Amino acid sequence: MKKQHVVLPTMLLVSTLTACGNGISLADAVNAAKKIQAYHEADSFAYKQDKVTFTMNGVADGASSSMEIRIEKDKYYYLSLTTNTPATSSTAATKSSATTYLFSKDSKYYNATDDGTTKSYSTMDILVFAGAIKVAEEGLFGYPMIDGFAETAYTALDGFIKANDTSSSSNASATSAATSSAATSSEAATSEAQNVKVTYSYASTGDGNLTITGNSVEDDSSAKMTDKSAIAFDKYYPVSLTSNSDGTSTQSSSQVKSSTKQDVTFKWDTCTQIIPDLSSYSAK
Repeated sequence: MKKQHVVLPTMLLVSTLTACGNGISLADAVNAAKKIQAYHEADSFAYKQDKVTFTMNGVADGASSSMEIRIEKDKYYYLSLTTNTPATSSTAATKSSATTYLFSKDSKYYNATDDGTTKSYSTMDILVFAGAIKVAEEGLFGYPMIDGFAETAYTALDGFIKANDTSSSSNASATSAATSSAATSSEAATSEAQNVKVTYSYASTGDGNLTITGNSVEDDSSAKMTDKSAIAFDKYYPVSLTSNSDGTSTQSSSQVKSSTKQDVTFKWDTCTQIIPDLSSYSAK
């Protein structure tokens, strides 16, 4: 059974307040989503792990982070992590980076690291190298992370189908649940919710390809925010998850600016190897 993960573009899970078509209609988008989800739920489904490149970049109120993972199964592994934190009135700006390489060249096997200050490498025999690659592939920054974020995309797609599929009881159930929830909310909360306007657009170039984009605008006493989120699939696999929000919110009677961006991409069947120049590295 596939493990489900927290959904990043949560706005895809709710029924639209308003909807617009872009490329294809909502009904066509639901049908395309169903085909992708059926492919994902088939017993023969498997993630493409022979070659894969995964990136995740985020910015939150000036602080940024980025990650890139490149894997060629049992042959090559690359991990790059960077973080940047802006200076505040009490702390200095910070920046950190770490890059790891596991690769072979000229019949030799290497593990190289660069922490932004020190560059070093070591050679290994083929058995040790194979073990190191396996640990990296199955570790925190390997297939579990890549496949986990891919499952997030399919979970979002499932929510979209349930919220908008008029051919089943799922849409009625979702609407009923939303109505019930709203009925228990305070009048103030209900009034605020009415000031959030959401529009969607859908695009597809054929079977296995689908992009769903949601735009929301909140303008009330608690916040003035805009948000754009998108989820994209190609050849039945997720290729990107993006979210971009900006605006101000009221906290303790003060207006606080907020800006966040997140961009996740998957490149299946792709791993262009990056080989470090070891002449600038020191041997361990």
